[in-house]
Amino acid sequence: MGTFGNSFSREIGKNTGKVVSNAVFGDKWSTPHRINSSVNVKVAEIKAVQAKADAEATIKKSKIEYDAQIDKIELEQEFEREKIEMEQEFQRQKMEAKLLKDIIKTSYSNDSNSNYQILTELWSLVQSHESESIKKAAVSKIEDGIFKMKQLGSNEESAFFENRLSEYKIKKLKDYNKKKLITTIFIILGVIIGIPVLYYLFKSQQESQHMIKHAFKKIFD
Repeated sequence: MGTFGNSFSREIGKNTGKVVSNAVFGDKWSTPHRINSSVNVKVAEIKAVQAKADAEATIKKSKIEYDAQIDKIELEQEFEREKIEMEQEFQRQKMEAKLLKDIIKTSYSNDSNSNYQILTELWSLVQSHESESIKKAAVSKIEDGIFKMKQLGSNEESAFFENRLSEYKIKKLKDYNKKKLITTIFIILGVIIGIPVLYYLFKSQQESQHMIKHAFKKIFD
């Protein structure tokens, strides 16, 4: 009993000491040692970093998907615009071809009033239409109409359109000469400015070659 009693007393004393130390000093003095609070903090920090990385990755992925969606929408819109423009151009060319065909097929009769109406419509095309081919065809057909009106004795009407056509041709010639003059002026200015520039470049190249030769000469002499 003595030995057992002593061992039992020691164990009771040891466990009682643990209870007291845990109550007084906390986990720092506990036995067996509990997980240190600093480890818990480190784990929490790692989890926070991982959560932040996951959130940033999610945001980045969402941005990439959003940008891709925007690019897709813009491409679709651009495709639709080009499709509409092509369709409009096709319709414009189709209408122009039909109008050109109608102008060419236009014929004059022996009725001066009817011919006057045709000439008025043709003159309207010359003044307002954008296509040069339509204008040329209309001018050509107006000249035919003027000739026909003269044959019918409608000199006043024929003179009216003849004067309008003459004014149009003079204006067109002036516009052409003006464009030609502007082009010529730019060419002359280009030559005037270009010659000194070319001379300067040539001179600079010669000076550079001279400096290189002089440098090599100093090295090898």
